[in-house]
Amino acid sequence: MKIAINNLDDLRKFAVDFALRLRGGDVVGLIGDLGAGKTTFVQFLAAALGVQEEVKSPTFVLVREYIATEPTAFERNIRKLVHADAYRLEDEDELWAIGFADLVDDAETVTVVEWADRLPALKDRSTYHELRFEFDIGEKRIIDSSER
Repeated sequence: MKIAINNLDDLRKFAVDFALRLRGGDVVGLIGDLGAGKTTFVQFLAAALGVQEEVKSPTFVLVREYIATEPTAFERNIRKLVHADAYRLEDEDELWAIGFADLVDDAETVTVVEWADRLPALKDRSTYHELRFEFDIGEKRIIDSSER
């Protein structure tokens, strides 16, 4: 399904709607060019899950963890949001070597990975959702959503 995003309000609304479909243990792969809106989407998604902290890009640290505080997230067994960025990885094994599997396998965590196309093993998960961010005309974006 393709969704047109015309402005930040559209992206925020999409993130809120998407957050309501997530459950603990879900993995979300984000794919798209630099500046396509991936990190901004994660910021809106985190807010929808009740994350109070400022969500920053994990590009240089690879992984950041946030505590979800929204009661509706608890109803869906979500206690934590893990935000990873595979952009700077030389090899997929780098991320797995630092214990990333433990985070992804946590049944109370939603894991979001930017540049997920660099981690092909993620697609093997039964709880994998993929969002492709594409540039459209001007500031507009298209998000192509595929879910299992």
